[in-house]
Amino acid sequence: MKLNNLLLTGLLVAGITGSTFAGSNLEDSTATAKTYEKASVEAVEVVNVENEQEKKEVKLTALPVAITEALNNDKYAGWEAEKAFESKEGGVVVYEVLLKSGTEETTLYFNEEGEELEK
Repeated sequence: MKLNNLLLTGLLVAGITGSTFAGSNLEDSTATAKTYEKASVEAVEVVNVENEQEKKEVKLTALPVAITEALNNDKYAGWEAEKAFESKEGGVVVYEVLLKSGTEETTLYFNEEGEELEK
């Protein structure tokens, strides 16, 4: 009987110790996962900031002459420029021009020389 009680006590102590140990490992791994998740989110934010292109609205009258001439081409007959934006991509100035024809809208991209760019 004493041997059974001793064995039972030993198993009980081992079980409590094991679950406490497992619980601390679970807490540690959860904390590690949260730290990793936070670091990943911060890394993504840094990448996004570095890839952001500053886009500023420009007056249609301030567009380079070459772009104005390109827009007056027969290719865009019936389309009216609504807004324009300027940004820099890879060291190149890009103009984004929003056009409207009736209920249809489209966006065109040009370099400073008035050449249409593919996006």
